[in-house]
Amino acid sequence: MSWNNFNLKPWITKTLINNNFLNPTEVQTKVMPLIARGDNLIVSSATGTGKTHAFLIPILNKIEANKKVQAVIIVPTRELAQQIFTVTKTLIKNQAIKAACFVGGNELPKEKTTTNEPEIVIGTVTRLKTLYQERWLNITTAKILVLDECDMLFELGFINDLDFLMQKSNEKIQCLAFSATINQELEIFLKKYFSNPKIVNLNHKNNAPKIEHIFINCPISKRKEQLLQLVNLINPYLVLIFVNKKEQITTISKLLIDNNKKTAVLHSNLTPRNRKQIFKRINNLDYQYIVTTDISARGIDIPGISHIISWQLPYDLTYYLHRAGRTARNNQTGISYLFYDDTDLKQIQEIKKYNINIEYYKIKNNQLVKETSLANNSKEIAKSKLALQTINRFKTTKTNKNIKPGYKKEFKTKMIKIDKITKKQQAKKARHKKI
Repeated sequence: MSWNNFNLKPWITKTLINNNFLNPTEVQTKVMPLIARGDNLIVSSATGTGKTHAFLIPILNKIEANKKVQAVIIVPTRELAQQIFTVTKTLIKNQAIKAACFVGGNELPKEKTTTNEPEIVIGTVTRLKTLYQERWLNITTAKILVLDECDMLFELGFINDLDFLMQKSNEKIQCLAFSATINQELEIFLKKYFSNPKIVNLNHKNNAPKIEHIFINCPISKRKEQLLQLVNLINPYLVLIFVNKKEQITTISKLLIDNNKKTAVLHSNLTPRNRKQIFKRINNLDYQYIVTTDISARGIDIPGISHIISWQLPYDLTYYLHRAGRTARNNQTGISYLFYDDTDLKQIQEIKKYNINIEYYKIKNNQLVKETSLANNSKEIAKSKLALQTINRFKTTKTNKNIKPGYKKEFKTKMIKIDKITKKQQAKKARHKKI
């Protein structure tokens, strides 16, 4: 299918092709005709499948340059707002349509916009509420409302502010909700706001990003040493290293910097100015390693991320999927590594329910060696085709090291060890109950 199937304005089709968007993705093919028809939608589709363009393109096709707000796009984070704003500006270049981005951390606009408003408003919930209350911005004229990464909007506690904005919206407004994952509870909640929404769930196996999931068995005590071994083995083009706590960012970034790795950090304590500077330097390829928290796991699209490394399992297991989804975007490939130990086995079983194929490895003698106990009892490995695609795709002047075959101790020995650990944990819980 091509863009010609969607009855788009000629300038939109031309702009898409000029920006190398040659054909629509599955989510765009499914969703765009429904938006054009005026349906309310709740859409779930994996990260990197093209959800942003799925709602931006039909919005642009409906909008007229009349100096009134016609579309409001609400997002949970400043970074995502800026990212969507950048995409929008690219699409409307040389057009009379205007877009504006409003996020916290910046000063309020110097002049009120009610007499010359942007047709497209993109912003974070609290800032848009403030602008409306202060009469800087009128959103009641909007015909389309988009909640992007909607599950995160609710997880972060923006329900009351979101409820305020939706009550101020036009009664006939078209409502669109997008996210990588939408559980049943959230779906029920959204239906309270959306009139007769259509549910579009594209989280099937064929739509999944081409990501290789490699879980590395390593105790916490050896994780620093093995992290350095891993980054030297994979020699990434650009890698996000996720940790659970901000305190860990300092430790791991220092470890990498001390070993001459070009490293940046991203976390919630950075000022908006610092964030902008860091993202600019990332886009300029000044860094190869970015140590961050789960603030970067949702909605962020940094071009060129070839690998993801998780220092440990996230507290919320669904965030493993969001972390991994920062790579293999726009039909590319990627690899997601996660360090685990035997105490994580129960959580790993939960992650497997998301229909991802996990390969289990261990680092031994500076080599990635496949584990037989948790994998498929195969003792030898060749470097995967997907890994080769990823590394070769981003290869510059760096040299690539091969992942060599190896062996792991027998299944029986491993399971005896796991059984002992489980019994110890059960005994510990029993003691706590007595206390």
